[in-house]
Amino acid sequence: MRRALALCVAFGMLFPVAARALPVGYSFTVTTAFSVGNPFPNRLDAVFTELDTGFLQIENTGSTTFEGHLGITAVSAFAGDLSFDSGPLTLAPGAAVSIAVANRSRSEGGFNGPYFFPQPGIGIYMNGIVTDGSAQEAFAPLVSDRDIHSGSARTDPFGFLSDSFVLQGGNPLGFDTGFEYAVSQARGQVVLSQAAGTVSASEPVAEPASAALLSGGASHALADKQGWTAAHKAAFYGHTACLRLLLAAGAQLEATADKRATPLILAAQQG
Repeated sequence: MRRALALCVAFGMLFPVAARALPVGYSFTVTTAFSVGNPFPNRLDAVFTELDTGFLQIENTGSTTFEGHLGITAVSAFAGDLSFDSGPLTLAPGAAVSIAVANRSRSEGGFNGPYFFPQPGIGIYMNGIVTDGSAQEAFAPLVSDRDIHSGSARTDPFGFLSDSFVLQGGNPLGFDTGFEYAVSQARGQVVLSQAAGTVSASEPVAEPASAALLSGGASHALADKQGWTAAHKAAFYGHTACLRLLLAAGAQLEATADKRATPLILAAQQG
């Protein structure tokens, strides 16, 4: 049941800056956590944090080397710009670095969007090249906290069901979920990868976890207490590729929820 309900939120998108061939390939694993103290090694920043806040790790799980900048775009609703950039660095195969979100990230009203409205959350970026020593390619991915899933959907103290937004305490509108809920979240994770010699997608693609949930028997038809199915969520957040995946699995664009909202209407509202 929990795995099926996770479909309401476990759909995300990765946004490559440019669609182009990446012959050298790459694999980077991004992990998010909310904890007391940094659970990851090799912290890059020196920002002030409260007892509990969000942390992330970027690990090179491929065979090519990254050279460039990485960091977070974190404009908070309450405390202003808490973004961080690493400056020039090299991330060799097997290496990992981490970043803390300044202050107490669950208490800052969310990130990169207005408080009390759906937000993308903190953006995690890399900007540089990947190289195998003889060839190189430009590399500039961006992924948001909204799109990094733990696979363990839970209902927060405000009634929102989610398995993402780990860095801001788990609530998609920036509400403070409190210490106990925030630190008990499962870690989010996404793999940014491209096989050597292949061409990157020309549009955002669904996370592998989305397809895995469906192929594992999770139902696309289950709804939350407002009547929203996974298709409603994907349409509302503009997750086009994930919506296509759901439609292929049998989801209905005319499924009606509270206030007569349908995925079709929500998609039209999002443009």
